[in-house]
Amino acid sequence: MFFFLTSRVVSSLVAFLYPGYASYKTLSQRPASEKDLERWLMYWCVLGCVVGVEYIAEWVVSWIPFYYTLKTIFLLYIALPQLQGSSYLYRSHLQPFFRTHESQIDNTLARVKARLYAFVQQRMRMMWEQASAIATGQAVPQATTSAVSRELEEDDRLGAVPPPSLANPMGGAMALASGLWMSYGPGLLANGMALMSQVPQPAKAREVEGEFEEVQVPSDVD
Repeated sequence: MFFFLTSRVVSSLVAFLYPGYASYKTLSQRPASEKDLERWLMYWCVLGCVVGVEYIAEWVVSWIPFYYTLKTIFLLYIALPQLQGSSYLYRSHLQPFFRTHESQIDNTLARVKARLYAFVQQRMRMMWEQASAIATGQAVPQATTSAVSRELEEDDRLGAVPPPSLANPMGGAMALASGLWMSYGPGLLANGMALMSQVPQPAKAREVEGEFEEVQVPSDVD
């Protein structure tokens, strides 16, 4: 237990806190050192891949004796500037791998982002329909999982609303908001007008009407 806690503390300091502060120092320089920028970008690239793989495979390899001790030593190797471990791993292994599979990775990321964006859009539409049905007192529609799956599998539907990009980060959000308004805006306005028309008359108006009803016209004039 002691070695586990010690390795966790050392790993956090070496892998995240120190590189984060060193990256801040590099970025605060004007002009920034291109060599330091390159070194820390390589480090964060290697660390991101290592952490991503670790989250998936740690439950398989964590039973290895001295796993956390070996992990701490590895993080020291890639983080310390004297060893330059991250630069070596990036240039020797990571960069050639990414360069070889760059097009495949880009296509996969584009498909995943499109499917995820379509899934979120569909869920938002379902929530909107349910909220509108509850507000108007109608039966809440029960959307099935198969219907959602069929919509996600349609390529033309996936391309109907483009996902956000670096060139136009708000394009997808604006298109989504516009589509929701075009689909549900008129109905929402109509429901709002109907609810407003059902609002009872104010108490003051009812009192005035009661006063007019109580007025009696005298039959004899003296």
